[in-house]
Amino acid sequence: MRWPAVLITTPLVAVCVIAVKFTGCFQLLEWNIYDRFFSLRPTESIDERLLLITVDESDIDRLGHWPLSDATLAQLIQTLNQQQPSIIALDMYRNLPVEPGSQSWIQVMASTPNLIGVEKVVGRTVGPPDVLDDHRQVGLTDLIVDADGKVRRALLSHYNADSQVRFNLGVEAALRYLSTQGVTLEVLDAERSSYRLGQGLFVPLRPNDGGYVRTNMGGYQILLNYRGHQEHFPSISLTDVLAGRFDADLIRDRIVFIGSTAPSLNDLFYTPYSSGLINSPTSTSGVIIHANIASQLLSSALEGRPVIQVWAEPWEWIWVLIWSGVGTVGYGWLLEFNRQGEKIVARLAILLAFIALSGGILLGGSYLAFISGWWIPVIPALVALGVAAGLIESYAILKLQQQRLQLAEEKLKIEQEKIRAEMASQAKSQFLARVSHELRTPLNAILGFTQLISSDPAISSPQREYLDIINQSGEHLLALINDVLEISKIESGQVTLHKTDFNLHQLLDNLEAMLKVKALSKGLKLIFERSPAVPPLITADEGKLRQILINLLGNAIKFTQVGQVVLRVSACEDTPPFSPASAQAPTPSSDRPKPQSRLCFAIEDTGPGIAPDEADSLFDIFMQGKVGQQSGDGAGLGLPISQQLVQLMGGKITLSSTLNRGTTFQFDICVDQPQIAPQRSPDAAHQVTGLAPGEKRYRILVVEDNAVSRLLLVRMLTGLGFQVCEAVNGQAAVETCQSWQPDLIWMDMRMPVMNGLEATRRIRLWEQTRKPETDSPSLPSNPIKIIALTANAFDEDQAASLSAGCDDFVSKPFRRENILDKIAEHLGVRYAYTTEPSLSAQTS
Repeated sequence: MRWPAVLITTPLVAVCVIAVKFTGCFQLLEWNIYDRFFSLRPTESIDERLLLITVDESDIDRLGHWPLSDATLAQLIQTLNQQQPSIIALDMYRNLPVEPGSQSWIQVMASTPNLIGVEKVVGRTVGPPDVLDDHRQVGLTDLIVDADGKVRRALLSHYNADSQVRFNLGVEAALRYLSTQGVTLEVLDAERSSYRLGQGLFVPLRPNDGGYVRTNMGGYQILLNYRGHQEHFPSISLTDVLAGRFDADLIRDRIVFIGSTAPSLNDLFYTPYSSGLINSPTSTSGVIIHANIASQLLSSALEGRPVIQVWAEPWEWIWVLIWSGVGTVGYGWLLEFNRQGEKIVARLAILLAFIALSGGILLGGSYLAFISGWWIPVIPALVALGVAAGLIESYAILKLQQQRLQLAEEKLKIEQEKIRAEMASQAKSQFLARVSHELRTPLNAILGFTQLISSDPAISSPQREYLDIINQSGEHLLALINDVLEISKIESGQVTLHKTDFNLHQLLDNLEAMLKVKALSKGLKLIFERSPAVPPLITADEGKLRQILINLLGNAIKFTQVGQVVLRVSACEDTPPFSPASAQAPTPSSDRPKPQSRLCFAIEDTGPGIAPDEADSLFDIFMQGKVGQQSGDGAGLGLPISQQLVQLMGGKITLSSTLNRGTTFQFDICVDQPQIAPQRSPDAAHQVTGLAPGEKRYRILVVEDNAVSRLLLVRMLTGLGFQVCEAVNGQAAVETCQSWQPDLIWMDMRMPVMNGLEATRRIRLWEQTRKPETDSPSLPSNPIKIIALTANAFDEDQAASLSAGCDDFVSKPFRRENILDKIAEHLGVRYAYTTEPSLSAQTS
């Protein structure tokens, strides 16, 4: 730590801050913190020694005039005096008669020795009633308003025009009350005007005390220690008193204050309680402030309630010097432990944290002192702390300018590299999307026409077997295309889960049938084992689970020359088992969370095994083991993709291997139990031959620019009995939709003239603007179902389709049963089936 800099900075900052304080720059901020302390202070109890008789707007409306007539006022005082109050303090100017009842009012004033009137001596003066002035039963109504319009000080006494000392109305009432308790005012130091009243000690404010700067401290002023608002004193309305609707015990032996609380009379003032953090300022009537003054004197004299005190100026200067030293020494010491920190932002964060922490201690200590009755200046000390620490930090930052420039240059370089990488990633994604579309379109024809031919009952069993092989090979090619897209998504961080309810047993059977041909061609046994605890129906991402299993099983078959490949599926022991009851029970809400469990998969082979030093690197992209490099097959993407997908599905993948004996890959995934198990039709495993007897012939519009894909879908749907119409682009689709009005549209997304997204938007807009009376009653009145059918398989393509107005999404190449299931889902179509299993059922 550089002590010369500390010894110079500390007093220099303190002197500058004190000098700025004397300009008054901190005064409003200091007052604001003072007000916040009042707002945060614990709520005080109700002062039962006082009673407020309030005159609000409703009282004025009932009386019908203002000011109160002398007769009404005389009646009020007489009614109160009958209940034997200790003091009656009237906060109303009565220097002039208000007929009727002037003589009656004079008699009441003369006969009521405990009645106190008011006069105003500061500024525009108002005299007291002569009768009360002759008996020295007068108090001051003057209140001191600070520059921001709030009353924080109490004027306890002041000279009037006759050079007589007048006490404040609240002070006069409190002194008279305390005299009945045997408590009188004692002079402790006449030179300093220090007085003792019971347990309370009172010293007048000086011009620069607390947060004040060169303030007029005429008269005898102290800081007003508020008890609170009107609710902190018992109160009765004027109307209730005149009508006799009050409890006499509320008045007996009390100090009764009478005054206006009506906003229209403009006897309202702002106090420290007026300003909230959110609410607009609220005002307090003058009579309540006088009641607070009286309450302060009574509670200080009788109960020792603290009077708010301030430090002498020298002590305030020392206080500022101390916090200036905290800023220089404390922060300088903190920097000693962070010499290697070269990041400006981090250093500034440390500086702000230091100032915030130290400032919090300062504020907390000042608040605790306020609770104890001391107003300690906060703003000058806080400014000294921040400026001193800031100067130390500025000195350190100057030495790091060169490093900061270097960091800025490096950051700029990194940003440029990032932009280039993002542009390259975007270009790659666009390229892959285009390639995927071009590959999926012919593959859609291969798989589609294979399924269409398989529906012909005249084909022989060998032909059906050939079609089965073609279909399986096409599905495998589709999986390879998906691998290319998946690694692109993984690299760009765009992989997401798409959970659906599906039959796990059927998925495993399909995989076994697809991979068994390849295993048998190598003379290997392919064995699938399922634990009885594995449920048939689960909720998970079927596509990603299928991809993981194909990658791992494909590798096992590829690298195993002799023996067998085994897949074992079981329910993990550390999770609750699946409950068939929970899978069948309906849920009252679709938002109800599904029960979760975990499934474990193990792929074992009798291949050459993996060396221990190669195991850790196998999951890196484009990395292969020695066996993989020797085979020259594969690109090193299968395992990294599988690991990422397993982690996305909430699991972990591990491997164990022994050279020349085999390898085991194990992984687990988190799955949900379907809340309502999908009820598969008993004919769903059989081939659909057409519409069920009596079923409506729904109108279906096929929108597809590719002639082969369009022919496939038209032939498939026409053969089942649907009314089918074609459109080669989006513009034709909109026109055909308006003239033919189909029940369902299969909408390709990528077409010339007008794409599917724009066509869907226009159809939805037409549906909203068409007039029902012009439509034919024979045509559908419900919204047309639109299902996107596209070779673009990215997630953003599906999201764009749904946001444009599509009801569903199917990617190419599609399966025949998927098309039929979607039509049934959206139109409620019923089909007729044969007893001959379909191609998909055979392959499963």
